[in-house]
Amino acid sequence: WILILGPSGAGKTRLLGEAVQRLELKDIEHILIPDDDLLLPHRISFDPSVFNGDVVLVWDDLHYIDAEGDKNVVSAFIRELDSILTEADYNLYVISTARSGELGALPGDPNSDSGIWEEFRKVWLETPSDETLKEIVVRLAKRANVTITESAITDLVSRAKGKGAAAEPSYIEAAIETAGGRLDDEDITKLPDSAKEIWADQYRKLSQGETKNGRDIWLVLVSFK
Repeated sequence: WILILGPSGAGKTRLLGEAVQRLELKDIEHILIPDDDLLLPHRISFDPSVFNGDVVLVWDDLHYIDAEGDKNVVSAFIRELDSILTEADYNLYVISTARSGELGALPGDPNSDSGIWEEFRKVWLETPSDETLKEIVVRLAKRANVTITESAITDLVSRAKGKGAAAEPSYIEAAIETAGGRLDDEDITKLPDSAKEIWADQYRKLSQGETKNGRDIWLVLVSFK
């Protein structure tokens, strides 16, 4: 079980996604993402017959969970699910995130090895520095086969930081994934104000037939999901 902790914009959700991708999926039959209704205290019950294999519980932003004022719903949910799966000889994997500045919203103290958190490995992240963000730009550009100038890297990081810490990684990724092979200083100045607007503009281009790249279509669909 993993709990990823850090400030807004530190890349918790991105790391959560990478952790899920690295799991050995051959024995995993279910990926469970809790919603608000499922987390109400009177709804915390499971029909064992619905599970026929290992389960991955993906729980992003635990600090937002406050079902009817009872933050202990988090531990109750996980323990109940784990108990059912253990009886059926299945495994439960938990990959979760929480904002380090809002740990009071969680049951118990994640800094201690007691209660529900005794089972968790804690991974602490920090807000990325400018150099870290530049490294992210270079890595994403290489993955997307995008050529980007040194000055454009600096401009993109500066522009992303102006969107607020929580938006930095997603803004950088959107700018690079929709670049079409190259990014220079002029391209950066023409970027929309948010990652959502970047993807919306790319969707418009796809709709009008300005680009027919299959990877572009997949990325736009994923961004709006």
